[in-house]
Amino acid sequence: MNKFKLNIGHPINIILSGVINLRGSEVVLTGISGVNLDFLNNSSNKILASFEEALKMEQKVYQSLLEVHKIAEEYKEPQFTDFIESEYLEEQVEAINQIAKYVTQLEYIGNNSHDIWHFDQVFKN
Repeated sequence: MNKFKLNIGHPINIILSGVINLRGSEVVLTGISGVNLDFLNNSSNKILASFEEALKMEQKVYQSLLEVHKIAEEYKEPQFTDFIESEYLEEQVEAINQIAKYVTQLEYIGNNSHDIWHFDQVFKN
């Protein structure tokens, strides 16, 4: 749970803006669209569906970081690639791994109410 809280607190736009601005470039930030919750309507296990969606979102963030890393390599920015590797990529892999474990546990649990309650108690701690 700590990793997820840490992700929320990343001042990525400020850090990246500073790094990019130091090199004479410009950062243009765009809005993030809201999360589509329609996936909840198509599932009998909303907890599992939520974790599966969270896994997809984390994987999308990881792919985006890889794209930024690739661009930094193309422009021969070793400090920036190192920064992305050291600050974000490893943490992203760990988050994906942890959520994937939760998805596997929830798939095994199914719709067993007691097991879902127990999962929730363990997850909170």
